[in-house]
Amino acid sequence: NEYNNVTSLYLMVEKATKVDYGFDVTITFKDGDATSTKVVNSLLFPVTELPEPAAKEGYVFLGWYKGSEEAPVKVTVVNAPEDITLFARWATEAEAPLVVNPDAEEGSGQYKTISEALAAATEGATIELLIGDYAEETIIPADPAVEGSTETKVAEIVIDKKVTIIGPNANIQGQDPDRQEGANITVRLVIKPTAAGLVINGVDFAEDGKIEV
Repeated sequence: NEYNNVTSLYLMVEKATKVDYGFDVTITFKDGDATSTKVVNSLLFPVTELPEPAAKEGYVFLGWYKGSEEAPVKVTVVNAPEDITLFARWATEAEAPLVVNPDAEEGSGQYKTISEALAAATEGATIELLIGDYAEETIIPADPAVEGSTETKVAEIVIDKKVTIIGPNANIQGQDPDRQEGANITVRLVIKPTAAGLVINGVDFAEDGKIEV
């Protein structure tokens, strides 16, 4: 009995002090014929910093994607600790989408608001919304000059040209584990000119994260 008690105590201590060292996960980056890998311990996930490939003259780097060329899914964060292969996508400067980022720094080439990007967009352009809080642009707060006012209003963004808007949105959360929380976008898109004065309430992206207006 004394031997069994000592053995049981030893096993309990060993189990209590067992350390999880994780395991190696390989992220493979493909850019044309060039391939590089990054080995990350599973305990360090999610991986939020992905490398920037070497610049290509006349082209804009669109980001890292998974899936296929026919149905690419953009990856900005790798959440799952499992081996994955990502491929780079590029566009000519004329084809590159206008990127909207509420936290954009000056000189980054990105727009801070949807309205700025729409003003700069040409017919048929693509606008990509990055994850962020767009409330400053899309929510009009209560008027402090009006005593007792608590009313907030949804801003109107007028779209008077054919554009495609791509971005993260709550409607596609859960579709892809590599997506972070969606963009906080509450806005009325007013399509002009339209015979019926169509108003779309909310940016209701489809499962592929795209709405064409």
